[in-house]
Amino acid sequence: MSNSRLKSFTDRILRLKEEEDAIKDDIREVYAEMKGEGYDKTAAGQLVSYLRKVEKKGRDEIDNANAIFDLYLNEYENGTALASHAHEKKSREERARHRTSEAMEDNKAFSAELVDAGLISEEAHQENIRLSDGVARKFGAGVINEYPNSSATQASRPKADEESRDANPLGVTAPLSGQD
Repeated sequence: MSNSRLKSFTDRILRLKEEEDAIKDDIREVYAEMKGEGYDKTAAGQLVSYLRKVEKKGRDEIDNANAIFDLYLNEYENGTALASHAHEKKSREERARHRTSEAMEDNKAFSAELVDAGLISEEAHQENIRLSDGVARKFGAGVINEYPNSSATQASRPKADEESRDANPLGVTAPLSGQD
């Protein structure tokens, strides 16, 4: 180690510390301006801290940490039993998987409506069913309504209900203009 390298590092740090002090002074001035205009300085500081945390860690991580904090605070103040965090996370994951399966079921129903309206072919519908079932199995909680013969013809698949088909306010049965 040479003394010149140590001196160089130390001088750089000292310059940065001077800049840091100047920036801190600028921040104090902005807070003073806010206070002068009637803003609560403490609340503004909390807002800035929160937004910086969200920027660095992401909203999901911050929301999760806040939820755990709220559980702990409730336990401390009220003495109520605290659910284990692992159980809460699992429950959230299970709900997400179930929503995924429901969305895939909705996708299959929508695909059936498109076939009935003549907007897609039966082959495209069958492919939509295969893809939706695959997503539900892999990322969801499984297939909700699995039909024994997924490559069945239109007659063996459930029909879209008449109300859904009649609720086509635009009467779209052909490609929209400009999409020929």
